[in-house]
Amino acid sequence: MQMYLWQIILGVLTAAFLIFLKNAHSKAHKQKMVVTRLRSYLLYWQGFILDNNLFDIFHMGIEWNEKIDQIIKDGGGGKDIVALKNEKQKELDDLKKQIVAESDKAKIDKEAIQKILKKIPKNTTKHILEYARMNEQNLVDGKTFISDEEACYLGNYVAQISIELKMNLKSLINSGLGLVIVILSNPEEFSLKEHADDIVELVWKGIVVSKHIDSLTKKVELFTKLSVFDLTMKNLRGEL
Repeated sequence: MQMYLWQIILGVLTAAFLIFLKNAHSKAHKQKMVVTRLRSYLLYWQGFILDNNLFDIFHMGIEWNEKIDQIIKDGGGGKDIVALKNEKQKELDDLKKQIVAESDKAKIDKEAIQKILKKIPKNTTKHILEYARMNEQNLVDGKTFISDEEACYLGNYVAQISIELKMNLKSLINSGLGLVIVILSNPEEFSLKEHADDIVELVWKGIVVSKHIDSLTKKVELFTKLSVFDLTMKNLRGEL
């Protein structure tokens, strides 16, 4: 009787383990798929940055992450990381002063502006707004980035950074296109000094986006090195 009871217990435990194993293996396959998609989107945004000569801003995001890594390596904590963020924001105060100083020296080439405006369709502002709405909706729907549900398959860290990146990308696109609309609306009256805060805010959002792209790229590279078996074992151990 006792032997029979142990056989039942062993059978139940085996069945339970096989169920967990099947779920962990299924999740591992989904994780590989999500990582492939995420890697493709990150490569797209990195290419966009390079094609538009924005590497200086991207490098600032990378440098920020490197300093955070060094703080952690040296045994620092949250206060040090917050202090670093404040330091980065102070650097932008210097940028604002520089923009204001340069705006006093800058001269607007009205003839060049008129030539550009003649080439721009009258309904350009409408198209810009539609473009912004389309990009925002595509990000939310997971058409131009992984969805929140997919991000959760890769663990809390990736989910958090992915969502923050998505939100900051939406904000960056809207702010950037908003500034373009202001310039197109009245280019001759546009003043760098008056919009210095908007420009600096745009740069800050670009740095934050770059920081998140760099963080996710490093994490994705780690995931790509893991096989389905490795991921399955990590899922069984509750590491992902």
